[in-house]
Amino acid sequence: KEAEEYAKKLSGLSCTVSVEVNDLEKLYGAVSETEIIKAIKDEGFEIDKKALVLEKPLEELGIFEIGIKVHPEVVAKIKIWVTKK
Repeated sequence: KEAEEYAKKLSGLSCTVSVEVNDLEKLYGAVSETEIIKAIKDEGFEIDKKALVLEKPLEELGIFEIGIKVHPEVVAKIKIWVTKK
């Protein structure tokens, strides 16, 4: 129940990660888990790197929905905005 409450708080979260891009607006690499964790921390939430549920690496600009495993049976969905610096 506690995990579900925390998941509800997290689910409204929207974070921005600014990255360097080339002339064609392509990322030089994928957005790292560390960058995502830092963006979430900047919003006031502490989560473990192992809790991230990424279906695929974030390798382009845009808005992505990723999961955060709050409990073995509870996954919160948050939005990550990948923007250029």
